[in-house]
Amino acid sequence: AEPYYHQALTLYQDIPGTERDQANCLFNLATTLRKLGKPADAEPYYHQALTLYQDIPNTQRSQATCLFNLATSLSPKLDKLAQAEPYYHQALTLYQDIPNTEEQQANCLRNLATSLHERGKPANAEPHYRQALTLYQDIPGTERDQANCLFNLATTLRERGKPTDAEPYYHQALTLYQDIPGT
Repeated sequence: AEPYYHQALTLYQDIPGTERDQANCLFNLATTLRKLGKPADAEPYYHQALTLYQDIPNTQRSQATCLFNLATSLSPKLDKLAQAEPYYHQALTLYQDIPNTEEQQANCLRNLATSLHERGKPANAEPHYRQALTLYQDIPGTERDQANCLFNLATTLRERGKPTDAEPYYHQALTLYQDIPGT
């Protein structure tokens, strides 16, 4: 798919009024590269797509998704975790103004918390895990996400020297994991 996105982008760039198509093409190219395990190659295309989306009315959802995917492209690399955090915040802010995006908001919060936790900031991660968990609990089909949040919240509390506070969250996570096929 990668070469076809490049070809489509080249064609769209020669057609006036196709900014949305160009942005979508850039976004899809970036996502393809990320899925191919090339996050560094994906990053500039997400930035280009975001720049185009920001000039197109009514693209807040696309902007938020682009920011989220950009952040997840940066997150696997420990040296870029700090760079990912503002993108999660920006995506979250946009999603909060879009109806029916609670799951996307929860994903932003969970990933932001994980980024903070991995950077050695468990106290900063804790409230984000709690907020994500609250959102996930109202969304059907997110039991795995809930269990992951519970487990990560418990680990965060344990690392902060609060093993007694962590224990019930580990038990809740275990209970959920036991009900999820394949875990």
